[in-house]
Amino acid sequence: IEGVISELLLPAENYENAISNALGGAMYHIVASDEHAARNAISFLKKNRGGRATFLPMIVLKPRNVNKEHLFIAQHCEGFLGCCDQFIECDDRYRIVARALLGNVLVADRLEHANEIAKRLQYGYKIVTLDGDIVHRGGSMTGGTIKNATTPMNVQRELRQVSASLEGQYQKAKELRVQFQSLNNRKENQSSQMVQLRIALAQLDSVLQVKRSKYESLLA
Repeated sequence: IEGVISELLLPAENYENAISNALGGAMYHIVASDEHAARNAISFLKKNRGGRATFLPMIVLKPRNVNKEHLFIAQHCEGFLGCCDQFIECDDRYRIVARALLGNVLVADRLEHANEIAKRLQYGYKIVTLDGDIVHRGGSMTGGTIKNATTPMNVQRELRQVSASLEGQYQKAKELRVQFQSLNNRKENQSSQMVQLRIALAQLDSVLQVKRSKYESLLA
């Protein structure tokens, strides 16, 4: 068992909504190395009454692509951004998963442009927008908002932002520690110099007292 789709495929920044809606329920499917592994997992769920899950054996997955002629047409349409699998970051091992699920799903910047692209391609492809609206094959459309909607991919984005912020704070703290150590070293050096100056002053004061005594004896 390799993992859940939402863990293995990481959307590029600003494409989280598009990818989440392009995947739909497939976001929660589980990737298995082969059919044998998938069968074993299903058997485990049955024996332990662990519910149901959909497994994708990697060995049987086939890449999906957009027809070259259709892709050429789409590339010359306003608002076309590319195919969904282009905006996925993943281990090379799972690239076939991205291509199988998203290779023939197009991305447009907004719904109006998605409608126009769909029309020119005779409604033969699913098209998603950056906001997560969808023009399905055949022309039906899905859009709107879901209150308090959270998807694993949006959570991943937030985790990346938090991780980047933590890394920045860690680096800042590291720099401050270096500065503190530098200032502390200067303080110690100055304290050492102060001690040496006090010793020198004490020695000079002793010499001064001797000279003063001689001077006073000469005056007497």
